[in-house]
Amino acid sequence: MGKLGTGFDSDTLRQISSKIIATPIHKKLIFETIEEPNRTTWIEPCYLMDLEYASLSNNGTYREPVFKRIIHADTQVDILS
Repeated sequence: MGKLGTGFDSDTLRQISSKIIATPIHKKLIFETIEEPNRTTWIEPCYLMDLEYASLSNNGTYREPVFKRIIHADTQVDILS
């Protein structure tokens, strides 16, 4: 869990946004409190994100996460290719 802000450019961000906007909204699937709940939209869990990170913090968030790719969970196909 955590925020991801590097490893992609604006074109990649637009492509990801268009896929997410087209994904059905879903209820929150975790019980933990999250940062910025009013800015969070839960979607159907159909994508898997591949990222690299330096380590995990004490509260379980990623340190220095970098985006690598995003794939559809059912087909295992990179949605940006």
